[in-house]
Amino acid sequence: MQLHHRVASLRRQGPRRVVQTVASIGEDLLFDRRHGVETGRHVQIGAAGPVRGDHGEHGEAYHPTRVRHFRRVMEALSLPPGLGLLDYGAGKGRVLLLASQQPFRRIVGVEYAESLCQQAQANLAAWRARTGHGHQVEIVHADAAAYEVAPDLHVFYLFNPFGPVVLDKVLHQVHASLRRHPRPAWIIGNKARAGRPVEEHGLFRPLWDLPYGNAEFRVYGTG
Repeated sequence: MQLHHRVASLRRQGPRRVVQTVASIGEDLLFDRRHGVETGRHVQIGAAGPVRGDHGEHGEAYHPTRVRHFRRVMEALSLPPGLGLLDYGAGKGRVLLLASQQPFRRIVGVEYAESLCQQAQANLAAWRARTGHGHQVEIVHADAAAYEVAPDLHVFYLFNPFGPVVLDKVLHQVHASLRRHPRPAWIIGNKARAGRPVEEHGLFRPLWDLPYGNAEFRVYGTG
């Protein structure tokens, strides 16, 4: 059944996006081998071990963003330098590593599963040793619903890390921070089920969509 769904998904993508997906899969494998990290293997939420906070049942399995996909959305978005990025549900830290090659001043990954945080820390150490990047990255073991958003964070990345209960609390945290410290801000959703809640909260509006490979990015902004 799972194979059937994958084949059906490829058919829906069309030839161009199938080529993008295949190239992206190969690049993911090379990324981990080249940098001595392990960011690729999926982890079901029940296998992630102890979690921080009271929202364990609302988490989702770890599925990493593809390397090529993240770089493509960063290229398309063309953000000004010196911003801060917050990855909700950072998992093993792949987005954090990739973001450290972008002109972000600060990068924070929030992850509630202890084992994933430990893997992310190990990946970050290897990444720093191999590339010299990543010194602006911080990995936080915390419940996203209770995490207070600092005023130097502007870009919020979501790859369906949790269900609507936690998402609602996260959006309240983001909005509260922006009310206390007004600034431009963006939300990047990958295959986002977050779309309707983001728009219903009223502060962000859709800017554009970017389908690439098997990814469906949607970007929201406050401007």
